[in-house]
Amino acid sequence: MASVVSSRLAQFHLPRLFALLSISVLTACGGGGANSTAETNGTSGNSSTYQFNADFINLIPSTQTATKVDLFYEHIGIDEVEIASNIDYLERQRTASFGWTGLPQANLSFTVKDAFNNQSLLSTKTMSYSNTQQALFLLATGEKPTTQAVSLIRINKLEGEQTSYRLFHANALDPRSIDIYNADAQTAIALNLAFNQVSAPIKYDQNLAEINVFAIPSGTNPDYSNTSNYLLQTVITQESSDTLSVLVAKPGALTRWQINHYSE
Repeated sequence: MASVVSSRLAQFHLPRLFALLSISVLTACGGGGANSTAETNGTSGNSSTYQFNADFINLIPSTQTATKVDLFYEHIGIDEVEIASNIDYLERQRTASFGWTGLPQANLSFTVKDAFNNQSLLSTKTMSYSNTQQALFLLATGEKPTTQAVSLIRINKLEGEQTSYRLFHANALDPRSIDIYNADAQTAIALNLAFNQVSAPIKYDQNLAEINVFAIPSGTNPDYSNTSNYLLQTVITQESSDTLSVLVAKPGALTRWQINHYSE
């Protein structure tokens, strides 16, 4: 009789035991961040490893550095690690993975160094990250010629948008605010765009393959027939993906402007 009771008890408890084990496995394998985040289990039950990548772009005019720069990051318990190297002016490079192990949030320090001048320090910035950090750009920009300083700007990539572009003013050699107009429709695209500022997303017109645009100093009345006060006159071609369109000093002719497009 005892053996019959034991058998029945075992049949009763085994399904519950398997259910509990299944829940434990799902809990241990769960997680994962958005876009550029990869989360894996750490050595501790309360500790996870979070890893990211970024698109790093060097927007420092060649008058302010020896042209090429390196990018480093560090965190408490992590020595300084080089994650991008020898990036030329206007060049874009995908960084090596960077991150931390521990809580879902952390402060990471990023350093931009001159690639040629004994890796002399150009800029350091500490940024707050979370395990849900979305995909991003890291942009090294120059500062006003009087300061010779360098900034590191973080711009999150668009999520949920389709075929749109944003304008980013990164011309350190002419840091005044600018207005940007659509010359075809004779309408404003972005007004009072300040240095190191990004515009709101602008939808491409699906009926047009390209549009003619121009930039003038903020507060100037647009003249659609006289181009003498234009800082920039160019064409924006419709892309199949979201784009970050960066206004910069023209290489080899730094008193002039140009626009560079980086897909997101």
